[in-house]
Amino acid sequence: MSGAVTVLVCTFNGEVHLEAQLDSILQQDAKVLVYVSDDGSTDGTRALLDDYKARHLRVFWRSGPGQGFARNFFSLISDPSITGEYFALADQDDLWLADHLSRALQALAAVPAGVPGLYASRTQLINATGQPISWSPHHARPPVFRNALIQNIASGNTMVFNRAARDLLAKLGAHAMPAWHDWALYQVVTACGGQVFYSQEPTVLYRQHGNNAIGAQWTLASRWHRVRQLLRARFRDWNTQNLHALEGIAEHITPENRALMARFAEVRQRRTPWGRVLGLYQLGLYRQTRLGQLGLYVAAFLGLM
Repeated sequence: MSGAVTVLVCTFNGEVHLEAQLDSILQQDAKVLVYVSDDGSTDGTRALLDDYKARHLRVFWRSGPGQGFARNFFSLISDPSITGEYFALADQDDLWLADHLSRALQALAAVPAGVPGLYASRTQLINATGQPISWSPHHARPPVFRNALIQNIASGNTMVFNRAARDLLAKLGAHAMPAWHDWALYQVVTACGGQVFYSQEPTVLYRQHGNNAIGAQWTLASRWHRVRQLLRARFRDWNTQNLHALEGIAEHITPENRALMARFAEVRQRRTPWGRVLGLYQLGLYRQTRLGQLGLYVAAFLGLM
């Protein structure tokens, strides 16, 4: 299908909200092909997918690797039999606004051929019954590698990207598994000199319920939880994992960003707390909020970066 967006959906026991999500994808004002990877559902998800596959020529599904949502997404991203000019990630329980893809395509059309491009947007949070709760934050600082190296600014369920970005992400995943599939996408595009478009206008209704694999991180309590994560070894492990994965596409990363990665790796290994903090400051790495930036410096001081 010429001009279609290849939508990659991962499911696991998502029967309750999956039908509404699939309908919102199929009703986009852009052509779509939908590829679903189900990671071993034991509810009615697979029967529902069989029904959609029988009724819609644009819907395909298969069994996933059964190793968690990140590896499930990478199984779709890296599959050479799934082709397209543009790709989009979708969770099983959200709702896409009708112009989500057309807005993304309009932005990505400005990216030159062969240059990785990524579109993402804010989201409107809704509860299990679809009632509005709040909005994701307004990110004012530029979406560049100095931010991407230590923070992901957007939910994967809003991300739309071109084939150049997909090919790089597939190479990265073949080398080593990063901490998160969506954070990896943000890092890959910015590291390799690509273009990122971040819309301040929400294009996805992000459903919050008890079975979210990852819920939103934008309430005051959850923001504080994110800062606390900076102060635990988990954040340090994520950085190690991401840097190792990025080594797999080193030849595609710009010289400036390769140097930045090397300096970041060196700063992380400094023995003195103030040496790490000073080194981080000199690198100019940043998170989007003052609280997040403070947490980053504290993590550097404690050797947890």
